[in-house]
Amino acid sequence: PYALEEIVQILAIRCATENIEIEEDALAHLATIGTKTSLRYVVQLITPAFVLAGTLGKLKISKDEVDEINSLFYDGKTSARILQEQAEHYIS
Repeated sequence: PYALEEIVQILAIRCATENIEIEEDALAHLATIGTKTSLRYVVQLITPAFVLAGTLGKLKISKDEVDEINSLFYDGKTSARILQEQAEHYIS
């Protein structure tokens, strides 16, 4: 597991590499989500959050876009837990 500061740095590098602008509080929020889920998950949220920001006419990802995109997707652990909890609803 990565520390919060490490996740912030990795996300900042990823955004810089892809020329994606993100507000500092959105970056911190995304990193916090990453400490509870995974680095892979939050890295994958960057692009859809940027697309959402663009459709709203924004040039930077804000915390609002991070929250909305996070509400649309599940990380791997959460997805597996939900499938296991609802196993009786699926054909096996």
